Amino acid sequence: MSRNYRDLSPFDFECLVRDLFQSKWSDQTVEVFPPGPDGGIDVRVLRSAVRPVYIQCKHYEVSGFSKLQSAIKKEAASISEAVSKGEYWLVTSCYLTLHNKDELSGCFEAGFLPIERIVSGLDVDNLLNQYPQVEINNYKLYMTSASVMQRLLYAETLFRQRGLFVDSRERVRTFVPTPALSKAKEILKSRRSCIITGEPGTGKSTLAEVLILELAEKGYECIPVSKDIEEAERAFNPGGKQVFYYDDFLGQTSADGDKLAKNEDSRLVSFMARLQREEDHYLILTTREYLYRQAVHVHEKIDSPLVRDKKFVLNLSSYNELHRAHILYNHLYYSNLPAYLVGTMLQDGRYRQVVRHKNYNPRLIELAIQLAGLELSQLKGSLAEFFVKVLDNPVELWKHAFSRHISAVAQDCLLVLASLPRDCGIEDFKAALASFQADYRRAASEPHVVRRAIADLDGVFLTLYTGIFLFQEESAISIYNPSFRDYLHLFIDENPEIGHSLLRSAVRFEQAVAVSRWIYDGRFRSWPRNGKVVMPDLRAILVRERYLLTSTMLRLLPVPDCAVSGSGMVHSPWPVDQGERVEEVVRAGLDIGLSAEEMDPIVIELALFLDAGASNAHLRRLDKASALDAVRLIQPSSGPPLCGSFAFDTLADAVEGWFQASLDTPSDHVFLVNLAIELHGYSTEWYLDEFRNFVDEYWRSFYENEPSELPTAYEEIQEAANELGYTVDGSLDDIFEEIQEVLDSEYELESEVDDRVSREIKSGQLTFDIVSYPERRGDAISDLFGTLGGEGK
Repeated sequence: MSRNYRDLSPFDFECLVRDLFQSKWSDQTVEVFPPGPDGGIDVRVLRSAVRPVYIQCKHYEVSGFSKLQSAIKKEAASISEAVSKGEYWLVTSCYLTLHNKDELSGCFEAGFLPIERIVSGLDVDNLLNQYPQVEINNYKLYMTSASVMQRLLYAETLFRQRGLFVDSRERVRTFVPTPALSKAKEILKSRRSCIITGEPGTGKSTLAEVLILELAEKGYECIPVSKDIEEAERAFNPGGKQVFYYDDFLGQTSADGDKLAKNEDSRLVSFMARLQREEDHYLILTTREYLYRQAVHVHEKIDSPLVRDKKFVLNLSSYNELHRAHILYNHLYYSNLPAYLVGTMLQDGRYRQVVRHKNYNPRLIELAIQLAGLELSQLKGSLAEFFVKVLDNPVELWKHAFSRHISAVAQDCLLVLASLPRDCGIEDFKAALASFQADYRRAASEPHVVRRAIADLDGVFLTLYTGIFLFQEESAISIYNPSFRDYLHLFIDENPEIGHSLLRSAVRFEQAVAVSRWIYDGRFRSWPRNGKVVMPDLRAILVRERYLLTSTMLRLLPVPDCAVSGSGMVHSPWPVDQGERVEEVVRAGLDIGLSAEEMDPIVIELALFLDAGASNAHLRRLDKASALDAVRLIQPSSGPPLCGSFAFDTLADAVEGWFQASLDTPSDHVFLVNLAIELHGYSTEWYLDEFRNFVDEYWRSFYENEPSELPTAYEEIQEAANELGYTVDGSLDDIFEEIQEVLDSEYELESEVDDRVSREIKSGQLTFDIVSYPERRGDAISDLFGTLGGEGK
């Protein structure tokens, strides 16, 4: 089996050789030497006290035999002196012929290096076949080997977003396994869900993608979730092997608003509980730690024990100094920066300034590499000094790159992307760009100019990829780095006329929502707003042009969604988020300060919109929460209505008609009852008989048609009953007892699942990687960077 040694750094190859010979001579002690001072010897195996074995590692697969031979000739004298009392071996990733081995042997005195002690790339292959666990433990080699890559190429068809697959494979090269990987695996394997939190730039998404790639290699279908957990519920296949990936499930920044819709916390917890009963389904979520802490105060279910035991915090303390150094080393080694420039990092150990910087984090290291590539003609002095500038003030570096290194068309591309959702369809983006340029610059760019601008930005400022969907492929585009999106918000704040133009020229409803959230701190969903004005100058413009924001939203109400759906749904000709759109328009009008008389025609138009889309309203049940919130906003519990009675009644009738027409799940009934309480002052007692009849039919239909889903259905029923107060007086006890008897007799309960998983862990059926660095003589970080200056690869 052919391996891909090219993706190994010299340090990786050295660790591989160490592990192979440790397995080959399992009863012997293995030491790893720093490069240089010990005559080029990298590994020593103490086979006996009298005659130790010295192994030199030469990672020359890319450089080839001629450069390998030249290097050995130069070092022959020092090597002979260094190992005069030992046995010398040469291990290289370069594939050698028998004649090649004879020539290398001839570089030394006769008998010093017999050809049987020259281990070539093919010989390393054979050793790995003998000791397969070594390959599995050497993470990077295993994930890039031919057999694994063949399986992953098949797995690519299981990725609903090909860009995620490509990005994940690329990340493997610079990924540094730490104990965090083992801890996250343990949570995922024992709990079936893992929430990875941490501060921006600590590597949350990278860790998640590594976990996903491992599961994909085992045949799991990867399903990204972009909007809400209902996407995962729709895509769930009971008989399949699936991993759901919900990146930034609480939003990327505070400006994204409270991303969880009402009751989505309950649905998320229910989905986690469902997965815990499944054998071949996993859920991986990521979020910034401060957003998680804010969400805990708003969504109490997020702070439940069922969620807390699935949380893993990845912070900078998860990386010791050697891990930080190794991350920097990998990014430098795999970069396209000139060797002379990388060499300046090695002078006087300047890399330590970067490794020990107070603002060090993996994302900024990646950013510094990207910006250094743009600044090659301007860089003077040490590369380390440039890195320190990036770490000192990354916003200033983004500003410099945005203003000096890209064209006006490229700037327009990024500004438009700032107003669009992440993972936006490429054609939607192009339409938005053309409209913005026609408004802001009075002329749209030619298509070939736009294509060139996108190509120049790809990989540094934005990412372009193909999404694989149920019946078609779609290209999508997204801002590459969340910290750059933060910078663009700052730029628009300083240039409010751009935000004004983006709103005037908007072609998608989501653009108008973005502008609406820019003028208020999106962390607060309640009304009145408790947040601060984020872009005061832009808000002042919108207050002066009183109807611009709401009229733009109303114009775009029926326009379909522009975000690529992670669940694989084909785009609907009608927006599937009607209720959310209604709420956003209502909030925008109130934020701008429209009077009740000014709100009247807006509310009536919203009612007509709901009536027109009622046939599609079942697509997102969670959207009903937004519609209900809109009703509550317009008619608060205290104070006068925020529009006239006729307008309010028109909207209320439209919402009530929608709710009554789609009573498919327990939560649908909860929404209807809550709406009736809001509108008519009913108590929940009037609905008890209807709910009992529905529940009895609902659970029996699952038992007869989808018995494996009955535990989940039961949880939904209990949750709805609790919210309506029907569990307090025992009104549903007889139904609950009947369901519980069925579950007790036919299904494995959650506690039994936990016990089974614990037994598997203890018995070794579930194993986790043990990450360790080689025991070395001398300073490990100096030794690591010493391999960066070698001649060959």
